[in-house]
Amino acid sequence: LIFNYYICSKIFKNMGQSHKEHQKSIMRVESLISQCTVNGVFDTEKAIAKAKRDSMKIDTEWKAIGRGKILVDKGLDELGEIFLLRAYNLGGIDGQMEFRNYKLKKLNEFLDSLE
Repeated sequence: LIFNYYICSKIFKNMGQSHKEHQKSIMRVESLISQCTVNGVFDTEKAIAKAKRDSMKIDTEWKAIGRGKILVDKGLDELGEIFLLRAYNLGGIDGQMEFRNYKLKKLNEFLDSLE
């Protein structure tokens, strides 16, 4: 029972992914970032193109959500949005809610900046 609780807590903590899948998502995100960094300068256009290609290879909503949230947490909102949109397009309710919450958060931040 304790072992099952431990496994379940790891899955829920990592947005529906097992710990191993979540680590793989982190590795993929770090790879995307390193491939788009030349001489210490991050190439946003190259990263967006690569993120679009990579996101289309994903067929699981939770993988797209996981990578999107990792990118947003790293401050790369524009790239994270690509993966969250992919989760939305995969059609699951969870992905749609995640994308909606992300958009509402960005809208609230924008409105707060106007005050």
